[in-house]
Amino acid sequence: ALFTFFLFAFTANAQLAEDSLKLTQFSEDSLKLTQFSEDSLKLIKKQAADSSKAAKRQKSDSLKVVRQIKDSIELSEKIVKQKKQLAQLELLLAEQQVAVKKDAENAQQAADENSRKASSLANDSQDRKLAKRASRSADDAKDSAEKARRSVNKQKNIEEDIRSLRSKIGKGEDKLNKIRNTLSVL
Repeated sequence: ALFTFFLFAFTANAQLAEDSLKLTQFSEDSLKLTQFSEDSLKLIKKQAADSSKAAKRQKSDSLKVVRQIKDSIELSEKIVKQKKQLAQLELLLAEQQVAVKKDAENAQQAADENSRKASSLANDSQDRKLAKRASRSADDAKDSAEKARRSVNKQKNIEEDIRSLRSKIGKGEDKLNKIRNTLSVL
């Protein structure tokens, strides 16, 4: 039984190390995405400046064009901030997935230990020491299960935040494309 426990612990540690390596790779990819978004924002600002110069040349509708350019810049900045926040949430989600897996394993171990203690109590139901150990083991199993449920709920909340943010980014990009198309027609 001790060998099995050590084998299980070694396997769990190897899996956690692999998950940590994946998390590091994901962080690097998120940083590249952030740099790409910042470069895009610089390009948009340059285009806005160029469009602003063109708008000055055209007397008619110049105020409308300037407002659209201003809206375009503000919307671009908002989208970049949302993309940074999305990258952070995705990183947090990856970390939370590791925590959920660990908490589930701990809950299962606590439940197994509780089962062993309860079966030993069944053999000698009048032994106070065994009864106390079984009671503590049951409390530990209950606490571990509660922690695992909280971890899963936190993961679901993060996933919902990610879905919501992706939706907002998509709507913002659609709106930005409409503004750009309007500006390119002028």
